[in-house]
Amino acid sequence: MSGRVYYASKHRVIKEPLSTVRIDTAQNVAIDYEIASVGDRVTAALLDGAIIFAAYMVAFALVGLVELQNPGTDWAIFVFLVPLLLYHLLSETFLNGQSIGKRIMKVRVVRLDGTPAGFGAYLMRWLLRIVEITICYGSIALVTIVINGRGQRLGDMAAGTCVVKVKKRTRLSDTIYANVADDAEPTFPEVARLDDADVAVARDVLAAVRDARRSPAIKRLAENAAAGISTKMGVTVDGSAVRFLRTVVDDYNRVSRRTSWDPDAR
Repeated sequence: MSGRVYYASKHRVIKEPLSTVRIDTAQNVAIDYEIASVGDRVTAALLDGAIIFAAYMVAFALVGLVELQNPGTDWAIFVFLVPLLLYHLLSETFLNGQSIGKRIMKVRVVRLDGTPAGFGAYLMRWLLRIVEITICYGSIALVTIVINGRGQRLGDMAAGTCVVKVKKRTRLSDTIYANVADDAEPTFPEVARLDDADVAVARDVLAAVRDARRSPAIKRLAENAAAGISTKMGVTVDGSAVRFLRTVVDDYNRVSRRTSWDPDAR
């Protein structure tokens, strides 16, 4: 996902004007995400609607075929039709906050408190979707999204979620993996305790440092991120916070590549 990174002293969400929302991560660092536009969400909904309609046509044909061969076979309705009613709930649950339409439009459901969106959040969104979109033809959802300021419909407000844009990263330098020598030993083997989200935060902070190297706020940001990551690793930061974060990214790259390429390392 795209966005700028900011220092956060408390776990809170700060609403950004116009088209962004600021979300705290587990490392006590706030990241600025671009909210999905109304156009993106409407287009995603139309794409999903077309997919569901086509699936219903196929499902009705299958139900008719089963009924023709085995009259009174009611189970066919549940097998072929009922799952389509759960399309949005199932797709967001298994596609990490995306339906097929959302994936095409490169938007995703995320939680405002920075924690991963789970089944409970997706279920709440799906239940209120029945009222907001299915029964009211999307009118309530559209009005709520426009006036809310965070791009939330009622289901998002109840679930503590919003829909943000996803930036497809195409350059190696934009990923969590740095271009480092694989044969070098990691300075901090403890990076094995981190996950992709931790290292993504470190890279975002380093990008912010490059953009505003002399800013005192960015210096505090780097120190804060380094403190959070070092605590999770169980190590101490000796020297520059920026240098520590760079080392963490490089070490994570080495350890991750060895684990994925060498079966004996697992």
